Amino acid sequence: MILTAVLYAGLLAFFGPLMLIFLPIQMAFGWWQLTSANYIEHYGLLREKMSDGRYERQQPHHSWNSNHIMSNLILFHLQRHSDHHAHPTRSYQSLRDFKDLPSLPSGYPGMFLAAMFPSWFRSIMDHRVLDWAKGDLDKIQIQPGKREFYVRKFGGTDSESVDTAASK
Repeated sequence: MILTAVLYAGLLAFFGPLMLIFLPIQMAFGWWQLTSANYIEHYGLLREKMSDGRYERQQPHHSWNSNHIMSNLILFHLQRHSDHHAHPTRSYQSLRDFKDLPSLPSGYPGMFLAAMFPSWFRSIMDHRVLDWAKGDLDKIQIQPGKREFYVRKFGGTDSESVDTAASK
């Protein structure tokens, strides 16, 4: 935060009031990128709530990975997100891909594009989330008011597993 304020002050001092136009645009774009990345990296994956009210520690299966070459090149292995959670101090060059963890169907640029159209994104991802949870809606992060919708959409009842996309 302090470094950002110093950088912005330096840009204002060097370029003058013109920066008051560009800095808010840059801030909004940065916020959008971070929010979009967080959305696609964790969509639907649930961390269990423990008996003491805290959530379980972040583990590799709590994030989606993507091992597409262009994403690797332009985003410095950012999409190998599970390894980042498992080993937060590991340098980005060393982040690994895990075949047995949730995997996105496209690289980050494609997923960012899909995420701008929520119904399209959900049509791509909902079956993947359900497959990952082996049909158990209790293991999926569902928006509180949408649970009944997903029970109707995928079948089953609130207390039982539903058929996964692979069986449909």
